[in-house]
Amino acid sequence: MQILLAAAAAALLTQPECSWNRPGADPYRGTVAAALERYRDIPRADRVRIAERIAAGTPDDDVRIGRDTIDGQFRYRDEIRDMHFGGSATPPRLCRAVNRHAWRADHTEPAAVYCSGEHCVVIPRVCGNVSRIERIRPKVPVTVDITLPAPPPTVPSPQPFDWATGTELGLADHPVPAEPEDETPPPARDLVQPTPPLVWHTDPVPPAPVPEPSGWAMLVTGLAACAWCVRRRRCR
Repeated sequence: MQILLAAAAAALLTQPECSWNRPGADPYRGTVAAALERYRDIPRADRVRIAERIAAGTPDDDVRIGRDTIDGQFRYRDEIRDMHFGGSATPPRLCRAVNRHAWRADHTEPAAVYCSGEHCVVIPRVCGNVSRIERIRPKVPVTVDITLPAPPPTVPSPQPFDWATGTELGLADHPVPAEPEDETPPPARDLVQPTPPLVWHTDPVPPAPVPEPSGWAMLVTGLAACAWCVRRRRCR
């Protein structure tokens, strides 16, 4: 019977949704350890670590809670859940979802955030209402190492006069063979003397003299005299 009464009391003290339009009007008066014990989905080791950080006053982040945002060093979702109220004269209450729609657009409340692993607890400074928020982990970009194949060698397009320039025969881009180096050892190389070039010596031939006009006349006269003598002998 006592177990049923305790379960009924716990159900009455847990509300699905509450309004947090007046921060500080209903602060939490219970202990932090008691509030953390109600977060059963958080592993016990994480709850102990968060309680120690709260007791030491070393938050992971200081945030400003606004009507539609929670701004801090890290990124958080806008929702606040599992907020604790009361606990001094009345039993503490737990609200699963908390709205702050009636806040002004420029209204903010400072709060401290304590995290362990993926679980974070926020405690507003004005009222100490222990609550939970979710921190958004930054997405790690996935880097893929892609090695592109080397482009194929480009082949020049044929031109009309490639047959004349040697390009068509593959001679334009053919590497020029290097001249063979003299592999003769240094001592033997010094003994080899280059063969002197052949020089042809020709005696100059004097040009034939050109006969003068008087010489041509004497030659013609002599030939005529010889012809006359030969004719005379035949007539005898």
